[in-house]
Amino acid sequence: MNLQKSQQQGQSERTPLLNSMGAAAGSLVNNSVVVGSMQQGVSWGMAAFLLVNTALGAGMLNYPFAYNQIGGILSAALMQVILLVFISSTMFILVYCADFNQDDTYHDVLLSMCGKRAQQISALSILLTCYGINVTFLVIIGDQYDRMFISLAPEYLDEYWFLDRKFTIFLTSLLFIWPMCYAQRLDFLRYAR
Repeated sequence: MNLQKSQQQGQSERTPLLNSMGAAAGSLVNNSVVVGSMQQGVSWGMAAFLLVNTALGAGMLNYPFAYNQIGGILSAALMQVILLVFISSTMFILVYCADFNQDDTYHDVLLSMCGKRAQQISALSILLTCYGINVTFLVIIGDQYDRMFISLAPEYLDEYWFLDRKFTIFLTSLLFIWPMCYAQRLDFLRYAR
């Protein structure tokens, strides 16, 4: 039973979100890099933790300012409790729908409950969220480079093009972020601390 369930999960993970011309819906992608048996990946809990950790990492820097803007700690805590109720109810609804249709992934729940279009819109939303998180971290990295260059060599900051913020952020993206874009799975993030 578990073998059949893991094979179905492997097939659903390799089903493309966008239909290609020659592929029928639900068929495997022939030009996929993953061939044969699926490799063991991270659990859904670990994947969720990695994504939340990434999103909160940059957001934590903004908490003091946001708390001040909303009216202090009491107002901010009340707002977070209200949002927690909505988030928890959403998670319970997703779990119920996954149980009802015996779906394994978030995208499968969307496909079975809302259809292909909702699944594609959700994938686009996740893509844009990850892009926003990436830009936020690049701005933070650029701020750190600026502080480092000002403290090390303030007189040379305006003279050399390679100390410019635009160049250092581009170089960081090219060396550290671009290579990680080729990974098909989140497994490698459990080693990158």
